[in-house]
Amino acid sequence: MRLAALFLLLAFAACTDAGGQRLTIETPSFVLQPGEEKFYCYYTTLPASEPTGIYQMTSSMPPGSHHMIVFKTRTPKQPDGTLAECENFGMGSGGLTDIPVWLYATQDPENRFTMPDDVGISVAPNQPVIVNMHYINLSDVPLTANVHVDFDTYAAGHEFVQAHGYITFQNDINVPAGAQGSAGGTCDVPVGAQFALMSTHSHKYTTSARVFDGDKMVLETLDWAHATVTAWDAPFYTFSSGKLDYRCEYNNNTNQPLTTGESAISNEMCMAVGLYFPSHGDTFCLNSFTITL
Repeated sequence: MRLAALFLLLAFAACTDAGGQRLTIETPSFVLQPGEEKFYCYYTTLPASEPTGIYQMTSSMPPGSHHMIVFKTRTPKQPDGTLAECENFGMGSGGLTDIPVWLYATQDPENRFTMPDDVGISVAPNQPVIVNMHYINLSDVPLTANVHVDFDTYAAGHEFVQAHGYITFQNDINVPAGAQGSAGGTCDVPVGAQFALMSTHSHKYTTSARVFDGDKMVLETLDWAHATVTAWDAPFYTFSSGKLDYRCEYNNNTNQPLTTGESAISNEMCMAVGLYFPSHGDTFCLNSFTITL
């Protein structure tokens, strides 16, 4: 369902305490009936007037969300103001040259993350973004949902170290009905990368999601609905092995095969997601194939 014609552009800018801009996204509201699971994508542009760095991200959304992700893209995927049910994870069809990359994500109704001093997530002027919203209404009454996000930027001319996303994705999950299984991969880590934040993302059949640095476990999620989020202060985290290994374990207690997909009810995922610096591009690892975009 596409609702683009019904909404004005809901992204605007204000000033921050740091002298930069506060770039705000307010998505339109949508309603889920009891038992419904929906994936909505909202397409807009961050109204930054020049290249800048985001140092703080704050969000709020009603309970019932499985996740909210803000992707950045090099080119717009839909006209600004479009609210539509997501297709292909909201990833579009531009290939690796314009794959949407995570800018910010949370599973919590209220969340804030502040980058280390003088480190920022680089965004372009008039940066196209997609807000991916995954909701499941487990109540017996209709649920009205929307998302509010504030991105606070450094002042014009402020020098900062660029941070980018590190995202893994496993697209070959296949666990037979009534069986246990696992999925994951081993990815290259850029030389000198310092991680400020890392988490995992998976669905309800996950019994554990782990990230390793060689034999050392970096983080572990045991509750898929409340993924572990690890934030590091100086000297931050460096993968001494030069590799990031991500592994998910599953218990498929259904009578259908469990495969990679968007639904938290009938599909699974296995992802590790982080923010690192210094960097000159976002790093994406599909299964075990790593590329910096």
